Amino acid sequence: MKQNDDSEDYTGLERLVKKAKAGDQQAKKKLIFAFQPLILTTIQKYVYDQKEYEDAYQDAVCVFLEALRDFELEARVYFQVFIRSRLTNYFKKRREGRFERSIKPEESLDRQIEGEGGAIALIELIIDEKTDVAEAYLQKEKNQRLVQVYEKLPPRQKAAFQYFYQQKGDLTELAKEEGVNPSMMTRAYRSAFRKLREFL
Repeated sequence: MKQNDDSEDYTGLERLVKKAKAGDQQAKKKLIFAFQPLILTTIQKYVYDQKEYEDAYQDAVCVFLEALRDFELEARVYFQVFIRSRLTNYFKKRREGRFERSIKPEESLDRQIEGEGGAIALIELIIDEKTDVAEAYLQKEKNQRLVQVYEKLPPRQKAAFQYFYQQKGDLTELAKEEGVNPSMMTRAYRSAFRKLREFL
């Protein structure tokens, strides 16, 4: 039963990943949008100077896209777990001073990426390159649609979304912790994802 629930949870995300790896730029944008809570959380955890948040956000998107490129569809690992690991490893190294920034805008953000409909600049895959990441995460500015909608999610939907994307990716475990039926937690996650997806 657990395996079936996990498969159902993962189906929509898996379709997006397949499309994105095939070069669908809209699918890439949707994935970046869906994973913004994880990206912002990782930045806030490992980047202490808020003045660096803008650069860190651009770096994170580049790391995300490189991880998407490297992800093997046949791998026995959840996509969200793979992404979280890549982001965490990058920002740990960044914080430890192994490199200041591995991705330079003039070298990477303007790089042309081939896909359906022709080439597109990498920077165009960043939903809003002018996003004030510090304010988006810490101040919850009104002009950040994702943050607004995310903050309005009911507690259970927010918990399910956070757990699926930021932790173990196993809603059954969260359901046990919350003392509810796994199907209830699955519905909460799906409702949260639909609400966030509407604001693309």
